Amino acid sequence: MNLSQMLFIHGHIWVNSSIATQYNIPVVITSHGPDITEYCESDKFHKQANQAAKECKKIIDKIITIPNGYNPEVFYREKCNKEEVLDSFNINKKYDKIICLVGRLNYNKGIDVLLNSAKIYEKDNILTLIVGQGDAYEELNQLKEKLGLKNVVFVGNQDHENLRKIYNISDVCVVPSREEAFGLVALEAIACGTPVIATRQGGMLDFVTKDVGILVEKENVEELSTEIEKVLKEEVKFDKEYLQMYAKNNYSQEMLLDKLLNVYDEVRGK
Repeated sequence: MNLSQMLFIHGHIWVNSSIATQYNIPVVITSHGPDITEYCESDKFHKQANQAAKECKKIIDKIITIPNGYNPEVFYREKCNKEEVLDSFNINKKYDKIICLVGRLNYNKGIDVLLNSAKIYEKDNILTLIVGQGDAYEELNQLKEKLGLKNVVFVGNQDHENLRKIYNISDVCVVPSREEAFGLVALEAIACGTPVIATRQGGMLDFVTKDVGILVEKENVEELSTEIEKVLKEEVKFDKEYLQMYAKNNYSQEMLLDKLLNVYDEVRGK
């Protein structure tokens, strides 16, 4: 057996995978998120990406679909004191209901859509907590001020422990993306027993069922606000234990790793 038969590379589309195929090294490609959107937005690496896609042995998400997984040892249901968690972010006011959004602060994430929806649903006892950083931070803060939103708080990037606490104290997690390859934050929230309201985009169409959340059309401010209010008023109810087990039984990393190892065995010819 020569070296190219013993080794293979698992990478993303673009330069490295393209180079590997030129040396007859078997390549497995994972194609999602920025790989896809950047390919559509720029032709800078089209030649390399096309070469890699043509010559690779397997493309995950195109020829073989393996959904993203989450770590159930990191994201799970736990009892959290709402006031203590909020106090750790210097939020001293008491709120009855909390809406969270986790993601990069950019156009594709649709955070401006949530802010415009907040103009409709916001009340003095409802907090909208936005977690993340990005180029649109200043623009979104200006929109917040323009809309006169008093109970929207940006808390920046947070580590996994704080994210888990935020999911657990939230009544609903909103993912209003204009474009989304998978929507991992929605899965993390579900794993913490928190229902999601997400747009009909990408992988969220596959795992956000009526038992764990609600799907809405992208950029529809009124529909998003209406569905948020339904959840907050408990006109639509969700079983937190079911949400956690749904995520664990279908999307845990360990289970999905077995599928990935089977792909590797196929590439090796086992």
